[in-house]
Amino acid sequence: MSSFPYDNDAQRCREEGLDIVQYPVFRVFQVIYSILSVASIPALLYLMVKCFQIIFLMYYSGALLHAVSYPIIQVQ
Repeated sequence: MSSFPYDNDAQRCREEGLDIVQYPVFRVFQVIYSILSVASIPALLYLMVKCFQIIFLMYYSGALLHAVSYPIIQVQ
C-alpha cells in the first residue's frame, strides 16, 4: 500500500533519473540557463547603479506589502 510506485525499486528510479539528466535537450537547457544566470549579474549591477532609488522603493514597497498581508493571512 505504498503511494509511490517505485518505493521498492530504487535502482529503477535511479536509472530513470539518470536518463532524464543525460537527455541532450535537458543538458542544452541547463547550459542556456547557466549562461543567462551569469549574464544577468552584470545587467543587474548596471540597473542597480542606474536605478538605485527605484530598486530601493520596490524593495521597500514589497516589505510593506508583506508586513500588511502576512498578518491578514495568518488571522484567516
